[in-house]
Amino acid sequence: MTTLHLNLRELLEQACGQATLLVPAEIELDELLDFNNVDTCTQDLNDLLTEQRLIAAVWSVPDVLELRPDLNEDQAWQVLQHCREEYDPLVGLCRSTVARAAAALFSAGNHRRADRCQLVLATYNDEWDTEANLIDLLADSRHWCDREERDFAKLDRLAHEHYLAELEGEQGGPHE
Repeated sequence: MTTLHLNLRELLEQACGQATLLVPAEIELDELLDFNNVDTCTQDLNDLLTEQRLIAAVWSVPDVLELRPDLNEDQAWQVLQHCREEYDPLVGLCRSTVARAAAALFSAGNHRRADRCQLVLATYNDEWDTEANLIDLLADSRHWCDREERDFAKLDRLAHEHYLAELEGEQGGPHE
């Protein structure tokens, strides 16, 4: 867990605009802040991190919704909470880890399968165009089959059979 040390004296001075504060006879925190019209104090997170030579990647609900527009704000917040709970510093927090968390929490059946594919395609190549990445993945799969002496056409036929069975299963067909 990263801890930020905040200088409350500096924060109060910045919020009140002076080092000397006018206070009522009794000094209670609420009275002190109310008397000096201090409601909130805005701090730039990057400035606070820089002072302590730290960096942070901040994800927000709108960031998750951009990645998964089918979710609502509460679901997006659940995704972020899941990411925090499952955080692995060796992996970090990036688009694919957030997408994987969203898929784990809010995808089922063939939608989950498509999400898994989306994760692979999003990181497969330097291209942002997932269609180009799919073409490269399929071509590279053929090269892999050649090297490993596998029959790509046979595997592709089996994949097509699995695809059809999964479609029927999701639609309540005989292969459920």
